Amino acid sequence: MKVCIGVISGEYIRAKTVNTLLDLERRYGYDWIIKQGCLVDRNREDVVLEALKKDYTHLFFVDSDMCFDARVLERLLERDKDIVGTIYRTRDLTGNTTLRLLPNTEIEKDLFKCHAVGTGCLLIKMDVFKQMDRPYFFIENKGEDIYFCEKAQMNGYTIWCDPTVSIKHIGEYLF
Repeated sequence: MKVCIGVISGEYIRAKTVNTLLDLERRYGYDWIIKQGCLVDRNREDVVLEALKKDYTHLFFVDSDMCFDARVLERLLERDKDIVGTIYRTRDLTGNTTLRLLPNTEIEKDLFKCHAVGTGCLLIKMDVFKQMDRPYFFIENKGEDIYFCEKAQMNGYTIWCDPTVSIKHIGEYLF
């Protein structure tokens, strides 16, 4: 197994995210691809294209405003799914999450199928990209993460969510 960590950043990487990434490095020593720019879909696309040039088995997307325990990656790898993500809140005070459920379903206590998960903390087997046409990510009115998940489903893949891990989305709040 050879995992690449793809870090996406609009401007800068948060200190807590750097700590998360350093913990991953100390614990596992994975390879990295970091892309910075204002077009998040282009950044993700570039990470995938660069990762496809090497013999990686998995790509683990981590956005520059996420923090979590390094064992999250280990847990997602143990799930052995083509596409598996997590639940985390959006960067606002609404309490909404990036998770999109399938019709007539609800959040389970353990691994479950869903419509879409956020790409800010998402593990994807590289074979998924080899079976799909580009673009893999595209910002529409629904976001590049939902676009990817829907396209993957159209190509026969199931989107999985692991609710057993804790992910934090770092935001700003002025008091």
